[in-house]
Amino acid sequence: MRTETKWDDLKWHYLNKFPIRIQNDLRKFENKNVPVVEDSVFIYGDVCTGKTVLAAQMMMKELKTIYLKAIPDQHNKTLFVSFPDMLAKIKNTFGNGESTEAVMEVYLNAHLLVLDDFVTVRPTDWVIETLYHLINYRYEHMKKTVITCNFSLEKLEEMLQEQRITSRISRSYTVIKKQSYI
Repeated sequence: MRTETKWDDLKWHYLNKFPIRIQNDLRKFENKNVPVVEDSVFIYGDVCTGKTVLAAQMMMKELKTIYLKAIPDQHNKTLFVSFPDMLAKIKNTFGNGESTEAVMEVYLNAHLLVLDDFVTVRPTDWVIETLYHLINYRYEHMKKTVITCNFSLEKLEEMLQEQRITSRISRSYTVIKKQSYI
């Protein structure tokens, strides 16, 4: 039987889903009051306010729910990725024989996708179209997404010179302005 106690013994096994720095932060800043990810969440705020750690804690809470409810295979479809890394993986498929669609499929259909450092790269037309495809697909299929960003939706819309992405986020995400821990 799956219990909270068994989860407490097992939870650190799931840390390999995160980069090493975030693994260390999750060990250091354990937080029992993290909200459950029932819908998508957009977390924004200044640099060094703990947005990434909060998003990782939300993902860990989702992994706990998956474990306790014994939902088959959903833990394997729970992803944490930085926005620049995701774009690099997609771009690396160009001309190397790997299917761009297969790589995108992983992000499109993840049970929970945590997208860290949203739009921290120059928003070229390709970046905007790739981003729109991802956000729109997940919006249309009601897939849970947690996004961390240094910019508010208003600033993001201004930077992208594009409303389709921010309108979908504002309609379907809980928006949290993250304040500094200090």
